[in-house]
Amino acid sequence: MAIDVIKAMVMRFFDEQWNKGNMDVIDELCAPNFTFTDAMSVQGGRDELKRRIVGLRAISSDLHINVQEIITEENRVAIRYTLVGTFEDRYSIFPGAVFAHIANGKFVEYWFIDKEVTLDQPPT
Repeated sequence: MAIDVIKAMVMRFFDEQWNKGNMDVIDELCAPNFTFTDAMSVQGGRDELKRRIVGLRAISSDLHINVQEIITEENRVAIRYTLVGTFEDRYSIFPGAVFAHIANGKFVEYWFIDKEVTLDQPPT
């Protein structure tokens, strides 16, 4: 896949699922055998990814992800992002990174790591 096509796919994937709540994009852009691994080595597939995102969106009405950087090399992609939202009246920032493998135009593997930073109020 061309680099610009991969970058557009990544931006759509993150924007649709996190910012717009469109979980159908996961089935559309992830292979049926898609797997992800989180920072604690917990693994799941498409349905588990949907459950996690829907759960986070349910407890933070202002949840939003910003993709800062996308680096591609052949069928591998590195994505640097910041997820922000209010949880239990505290503003949280989750800077993180995703490392993904794409095959036949779909995500097949996805590893992510992030760290929560909690503030009393959003930064100005």
